[in-house]
Amino acid sequence: MHLVESVGTGIPRIARILSNDGFPQAEYKTEGFFTTILRKKKASSTEQSDHGSGKSSVKTSVKIKEMMQSNPKISLREIAEAIGISTRAIEKAVNKLTEEGEIEHKGPKKGGEWIVLKP
Repeated sequence: MHLVESVGTGIPRIARILSNDGFPQAEYKTEGFFTTILRKKKASSTEQSDHGSGKSSVKTSVKIKEMMQSNPKISLREIAEAIGISTRAIEKAVNKLTEEGEIEHKGPKKGGEWIVLKP
């Protein structure tokens, strides 16, 4: 059928890619089904120290406000897709920005527009 590229090359290829990209090695289980377990990268010490500092949320809030300034009718879903995080995370960030008086929403939920009070 010529459907197999080359027998026995998949697992070594996975191991090489994971190693090159800094991921932990995959774990393989053969109990019943063949299962491959892939794990997330461990945060480096600089990533861990920055994690709780608010740097990423500050960047996110700046991006949100910039997008709202350039397109006041933008939806939260569109912002989430553009930034690459979940709509729920955008909702939380927008709620925080609203509570802090940095942005406000005028009009109905659908069709209203965003006003950035503190750029």
